[in-house]
Amino acid sequence: MLIHVTATHSEDNCPGYNTELIPEVMKGLEAREEIARRRNIKLLGLWSAAPDHTFYALLEANSLFDIDLFFEDVTPFKQGFKVTPVITADELVKLGKELMAQARA
Repeated sequence: MLIHVTATHSEDNCPGYNTELIPEVMKGLEAREEIARRRNIKLLGLWSAAPDHTFYALLEANSLFDIDLFFEDVTPFKQGFKVTPVITADELVKLGKELMAQARA
């Protein structure tokens, strides 16, 4: 399943303001591909909007448990998460065609 994740933290939890957190965060970010493989996740992208204290990720995963553990390892500091299943534009076109066909039946 294709999943979009938005992870947010406050200024109080930000590694940029709590520099003792930076070594572990850097370790997790640098190992993100290996961690994803270990958690049965295909990491399609991971982005930071640092001034907004937000990370965005797009990944393929079959388990929320694996997603939780992935983020615990990659970004090991307190954050909130919004996990949203998404579909591709091609899948949306297919869905639209199927819905139109059902409406005609």
